[in-house]
Amino acid sequence: MISKFTLLRNKQMRALRILGTRPNRFFAAQASSEYEVYDDNVFYHPNRKVEFQSGKSVIFNNNDLPKYEPKYTPWDVKETTLKNFLGVFGCVGLNYLFNLSTGLYSVGVMGFGFNWLYQLYSTMGHAIVKIELHEDGKNITVTYKTGGQQVLKIKEIQKKQSEKELVQTFEEGFLYPVEVPNGTKSQTLYIFGSSQEAIKNGEVFRAIINGQAIKI
Repeated sequence: MISKFTLLRNKQMRALRILGTRPNRFFAAQASSEYEVYDDNVFYHPNRKVEFQSGKSVIFNNNDLPKYEPKYTPWDVKETTLKNFLGVFGCVGLNYLFNLSTGLYSVGVMGFGFNWLYQLYSTMGHAIVKIELHEDGKNITVTYKTGGQQVLKIKEIQKKQSEKELVQTFEEGFLYPVEVPNGTKSQTLYIFGSSQEAIKNGEVFRAIINGQAIKI
């Protein structure tokens, strides 16, 4: 009988293979034969040829997962839902114990409800479900869960977590935060994957979240 530890280890190794079979390569601190600086961009040289269709290559697509692949809700969403549910439950308990006024009880319950909606929109409203690389290797088109699209410059992308976090979420959906310019300020976006299978080209995906353009 296969132990639970063995199953978890196999899933973790699969996640590592998706992100690249030689992880250390992606943490290079200085220029090497795999990197080239040109036109204010740091270009990464992928080992595998990047295939394009109609001028774009799909690097990440959470809308195209195998039917057999389990789909998980990100922990961030679960945590927000649980906290606000407990808040509503607390209001119900206080009302039962102390017979709160209708206005106070309603404000409490609605406050947690609106806070849940706000927190949910702050993440899922800015969740990226698809990333397509342009043939110039400098830009990507991202598709949001809400259906909108936006073109981003790869060099302006700044990750807010180590990509090792993606490996540690091999049993969960993930919301991987990145920061991009938005006028005079910066904006946090979340790459949303229900499964590691959403990553279609781990090598290029890893370079993109590190702000490295792709040498085609």
